[in-house]
Amino acid sequence: TVELPAAAVLDEAGTHRAFVVANGHISERVLTIVQRDEQHVLVVDGVRAGEQVAIESIERLADGQTVR
Repeated sequence: TVELPAAAVLDEAGTHRAFVVANGHISERVLTIVQRDEQHVLVVDGVRAGEQVAIESIERLADGQTVR
């Protein structure tokens, strides 16, 4: 189980997504959430502990996008 800030999770049409930042690129991940409150989300699938997730302007990110 991985805890993410709620700001890192994008909800669209019942699907929960996060954007992992690695090696200057964005990787969009579909999440399986087991618990959520206003500040935190507990995820059992989609991201691993230690991965860096975007928390700002996530609605403008896309899979494969290059970031600095």
